[in-house]
Amino acid sequence: MSGSPMDDDQEAITVTFRTTRSFLDDVDETWSERGFKNRSEFIRYILREAVETRTDDRDGSRGRRRADEGARDGRAGRPEAPRGQGRSDDGP
Repeated sequence: MSGSPMDDDQEAITVTFRTTRSFLDDVDETWSERGFKNRSEFIRYILREAVETRTDDRDGSRGRRRADEGARDGRAGRPEAPRGQGRSDDGP
């Protein structure tokens, strides 16, 4: 997915959900501190990130599937090191 969903020629749809006042206050403080223009922009960004970087389902099944896939291709147990830093098992 590229750009903001609001950039597409698709019709914007309003989504409503329920939450507590205290959580909404935390959300508002967070979007303001992080430099977003408004709550909607922040929520779209967070949801887009969650969809694009699906790391785990609530029940953990996606994480298990990815671990299984890693085991098949030799990546299991070998997290990527930060760029410019080798792992201790990489040798000289």
